[in-house]
Amino acid sequence: MEATTTPDTGHLRDLAMLCTNDVLELHLLPTEQCNFRCTYCYEDFQQGRMPPEVVHGVKRLIDRRAPSLQLLSIAWFGGEPLKALSIVEDISRHACAAGSRHGFRFRGSMTTNGWDLGLDTLSRLVALEVRDYQITLDGPAAIHDAVRVRADGAPTYERIWSHLCAAQASPLPFNITLRLHIRPDTAEEIARWIPEVERTLLRDSRFKVLVKTVEHLGGPRDAIVPVYRSDREREAAVAPLYRALGARSAFRTDIYARACYAGRPNAWVIRSNGDLARCTVALKDPANRVGHLTPDGDMEIDQDRLRPWFHGLPSLANDIISCPAHSLPR
Repeated sequence: MEATTTPDTGHLRDLAMLCTNDVLELHLLPTEQCNFRCTYCYEDFQQGRMPPEVVHGVKRLIDRRAPSLQLLSIAWFGGEPLKALSIVEDISRHACAAGSRHGFRFRGSMTTNGWDLGLDTLSRLVALEVRDYQITLDGPAAIHDAVRVRADGAPTYERIWSHLCAAQASPLPFNITLRLHIRPDTAEEIARWIPEVERTLLRDSRFKVLVKTVEHLGGPRDAIVPVYRSDREREAAVAPLYRALGARSAFRTDIYARACYAGRPNAWVIRSNGDLARCTVALKDPANRVGHLTPDGDMEIDQDRLRPWFHGLPSLANDIISCPAHSLPR
């Protein structure tokens, strides 16, 4: 009799977590406009603010799925989502109410440049269960203000830093991940600056750090942005900073950290125009447009475009699930 192999229980458990139908993860772009013009940004800012019919469609989608959910996660992205704060509040308020009616947990998060995240705005969002934030700093002011500038060219570091300090001084229940960008020409200076971040923010358990190397992601200035050229170089640059940060690091190794949302069947990107996508980076790639959300909350899906995004699920191979876009058939 020929032997058969079966997946181990850990593999099956991880697969179930990524595919379960009682979790809905929405990555919403309430606007694709931004008040920053970071030198390495890949976005083209062609789309504007989410119109009322798309907002209504998102609410109807939540209502349709609500009876079967245990968890609804909404991750706000952009553009800069705080440029459409009223939409963030409107949909979050609707999600909170649906959760109360149907007994599921609602969890909100946001990737923001931090410019508009003053204490009043943070308080309003925390009250609507938007409690997890990722804010990027490229180092101390001299480095940060050379690359993360406003659309009018003005510096941004001092205002963002003041908002972080105000949040730290408050009793609000939030979690802020500081995304520290490093490049070959800035890594040493950032290593010298990290103790200031530790003294000011990282003694507070609500703050963690995620160290990321800047990469070429298709922006118009990629040719002039210095980056590490290999995985080995990137790992060598990041490792000592993570060792120095220790428990204050946001680095994770669980299946949800290893598997990009783009390859999870229970996660969706909804762009400001209502297009359904898988990835918030490959916004200009036709393969990334997998459908459209109707005003009534129906997801009209192109199955032929959607299917390849899930090809890493049977094996859960890290090199595929970490970025399904890299291994799409072309």
